[in-house]
Amino acid sequence: MTILVVALAVRAAAWWTWAQWPGAAVAIVDPAWHARLGAAIAAGDLAAGTGAWQVTPGPAYLFALGDVLGLGDALGQAALQLGFGLLTVLGVWASARELGGPKTGAAAGWLAALCGPLIFQDLALLAVAPATLGLAVAGTAALTGKRPLLGGLALGLATWIRPNLLLVAPVAVALLLRRGSRTRAVPYALGLALALLPGLARNVAVSGEWVLLSANGGYNLALSQEPGLRQNLASATDAPTNLDAILADLRGEPAKALGREVSAREADAWWRAKALEGIRADVPGFFYRLAGRAWLIVGTLDTQDHRAWHAHRRDRLGWLPDPSLAIPGRSEEHTSELQSHSDLV
Repeated sequence: MTILVVALAVRAAAWWTWAQWPGAAVAIVDPAWHARLGAAIAAGDLAAGTGAWQVTPGPAYLFALGDVLGLGDALGQAALQLGFGLLTVLGVWASARELGGPKTGAAAGWLAALCGPLIFQDLALLAVAPATLGLAVAGTAALTGKRPLLGGLALGLATWIRPNLLLVAPVAVALLLRRGSRTRAVPYALGLALALLPGLARNVAVSGEWVLLSANGGYNLALSQEPGLRQNLASATDAPTNLDAILADLRGEPAKALGREVSAREADAWWRAKALEGIRADVPGFFYRLAGRAWLIVGTLDTQDHRAWHAHRRDRLGWLPDPSLAIPGRSEEHTSELQSHSDLV
């Protein structure tokens, strides 16, 4: 109970501090797209637009929930996501306690309650808390063999927010099978399928394209090979925070190369082929860039939708703890070369 009370107090203080910044009331890039789509869903468009999704759809439904609850602008939506953050603290505590005992649960709960980067991503409307909660439930089910159907459902719902979490599925099923838990692996896979099939059915019904959730995996892979790609596409439209313009270019580049209009799935396949070609041409470079990306994420140095944790911590959220500073070689000074990113917002 103490952990939850402290987590609530820290998040309330962080929200109030964030609200003093004029930019906090404006959603940009992905959250702006999700906010607009969420408003349409709340108004009755349950299919959430036309055409196969090219952006992860899960956050849009969170925005729709906020609209239904009357939370309004980005600050209200941030309060909702911080509320999910409290559930995440509870889920992380319960999962760690089940896996490692009371002391492990307490340590994990306090880390989740006070983790500055996690709180920041809720404020920035990146829907990380619900995905983290789903991953905690899914991981616990895979490691213990308990509540496998719930574990599969949780992983599937988390994938609606972070599609790359689908990579966890074969690992989770393999863990259950290795424990001789075939009877548990099946309901785990069933729960995952139940969570994902509505997205596939929607894309097929609306566009005729067999897209599981969103057709952007190929582009994201290409982005990992060319970090400036998103900024280049955006700057070409003179609208660095206009996701619609970026999405148009994502179709435009393959269409120009192929000499015809392309579907979302075809565009995604084109970007994937382009990325794989680059990987094959420079395998060592691929792993170098992969390691660099991992360092940026683990070290909380990554810029999320033009909003950087290190910059906001410097300017207004400096009192929030940053566990990544415990990483050898990571320091406040280490972010100095990245300060230019903070000029975006």
